[in-house]
Amino acid sequence: RDLSTRGALKLFVDIGGDRSIADVCQVLAAADIAAAAGGAPSPPALIVVKSKAFAAAAAKSSGQAGQIADVGEFLQAVVAPPPLGSAKQLKKKLARAQRARWERS
Repeated sequence: RDLSTRGALKLFVDIGGDRSIADVCQVLAAADIAAAAGGAPSPPALIVVKSKAFAAAAAKSSGQAGQIADVGEFLQAVVAPPPLGSAKQLKKKLARAQRARWERS
C-alpha cells in the first residue's frame, strides 16, 4: 500500500542500549536507503533519534535556532574515530587489558 498519500514521512529511531554515534548513523543510513528503495518521493520531513551521545554531538554542532546547517558534514564528523592518545596512554591501556585477561584465566 502506498503510504505517500498519507502525508510526509516521519522517522523515529530507538535502537536500544547505549550505542555509539556510529551505530546510530548506520541505522539512519539504512533507513535512508530503505526509504529511497521503497519509492519515498522525498526524505523524511522529521527524524527523531533517541540517543544521548547523538543529542550531545548535535547540540555542539547546531546553530542558535537549534538546527544543523550541513547535516552531511555533521554526520561525517561524528562518525570519525577519536584521535589516538599518546603512546604512553596506549601502553597503559594495553597493560590493563592484558592484566584483566590474566585475572580472568
